[in-house]
Amino acid sequence: MSVKNHTDETKLKMSASQKARHARMSEEQKKAISDKLKKKMERDTQCDVLTSI
Repeated sequence: MSVKNHTDETKLKMSASQKARHARMSEEQKKAISDKLKKKMERDTQCDVLTSI
């Protein structure tokens, strides 16, 4: 999930402090978080594959 592409539904669920923190983030920070999440998802998927064997 890309940090900067929140759906309207997700935005409604975000607290005021989350919205403020999100608004203060630079594009570099958003990209870094997005990349970090992608790596974590890939690692989790690889672990799931290994445990299912």
